[in-house]
Amino acid sequence: MASSTDQHEEEIHLPDPSIWPFVTAIGFGAVPIGLLLHVYGQGYGMGILAGGLLVGTIAAVAWASSVIREKSSIDQKWGADSLSLGWKLFLISEAAIFGSFFGHYFYMWWRHVEEWPLAGTPQIDLMIPAIGTLVLITSSVTCEFAHKALILNRREACKNWMILTILLGLAFITLQAYEWGYLIYSYGFTVGSNVVGTSFYLLTGFHGVHVITGLLLLMLVYSRLEMGAFDNKRHFSMNAASWYWHFVDVIWLIVFLTVYVGIQH
Repeated sequence: MASSTDQHEEEIHLPDPSIWPFVTAIGFGAVPIGLLLHVYGQGYGMGILAGGLLVGTIAAVAWASSVIREKSSIDQKWGADSLSLGWKLFLISEAAIFGSFFGHYFYMWWRHVEEWPLAGTPQIDLMIPAIGTLVLITSSVTCEFAHKALILNRREACKNWMILTILLGLAFITLQAYEWGYLIYSYGFTVGSNVVGTSFYLLTGFHGVHVITGLLLLMLVYSRLEMGAFDNKRHFSMNAASWYWHFVDVIWLIVFLTVYVGIQH
């Protein structure tokens, strides 16, 4: 009869050593460094930023691939439970980072409440971000439809909804890029204009990076759907991608209400 210690050891799963988490951290860690160097007039800052994004993205995809391969070799329920807990903790850490950015924004708002928005801040039209909000909320709904379709074993419907979700996400990023270009080239409103510009581009830019990351996750899920990797009971990757996408949508609602609407007053 096996002892309780032996049974406990049989349940422990130690993943193989991987360099990808380290490389991912180095890549994405270079992004804010490059941004700061660019803001302070260093010409090579954008190169570091772009290189960090490229390295971080490639490493993140490789890391996800190694997790997928590893997950197929361990117990289904144990693997799903442990990965779910890890992913939820990751989302909590992301929420904490956004919380610090919002804390900075509200503090500066409080410091300059009598003169908010500060001189040099243009009148930002709410039309484009409002359309973007509608697009992103709609994409959250289509993402949930895709998930429900997979649970019902309707794979083709799931893939169609997933494609629509990805297209809506790309439309949102396009709208944000257009808005940034318009504000920069029409008004000269940049991250260095004043503290409003710093907070505005920090929050919207950091959120935009998360939207791009979410799109990569959705594309990975779609590619695995095409390969027949999921069924209606085993599809953690779909769960993780949908949770992340809903998280991104909720954060954007807060950004829209606090930053865009807040600047108007």
